[in-house]
Amino acid sequence: WSSDVCSSDLITASTLFPAGSVALDDVVDDARHEVYDEGEYLLAAGDPFDRLFLVTEGTLAVRMGNDRDLPVVQQVEPGDMFVARALLSSGPASVSLIADEETTVVRLDAPTVIAFLNQNPLLGQALEEAIDVTELGLRTSQRATNA
Repeated sequence: WSSDVCSSDLITASTLFPAGSVALDDVVDDARHEVYDEGEYLLAAGDPFDRLFLVTEGTLAVRMGNDRDLPVVQQVEPGDMFVARALLSSGPASVSLIADEETTVVRLDAPTVIAFLNQNPLLGQALEEAIDVTELGLRTSQRATNA
């Protein structure tokens, strides 16, 4: 994978980080633009979930473990982000994120995201709602896979 500084346009395209938000400059300063090759892991199940990913190009496969043979339970498309409740506590990831193809993301580290949300409580509520939707989708997909 490769990494570089990214532009604020990539970040403010997300509903979580609207232009003009308090402390947005700190988020932009910390953000990294990363490119992953097909099949490359961005995050493995069990790793600390200490970063948020905004997909700008390509797709990510979400699997409920580290085995590449496990079924994909969710796809993360351009314009979407993958986040889990563990981001707020740096708890272990319950899923693996794997690039389905060459994939470009904006990576934001947890301390920066948490500091931003503490200064923008309504956006923190929006993140909680996004996490709820993600977790519901993962549970539904896992049940369908296990059936």
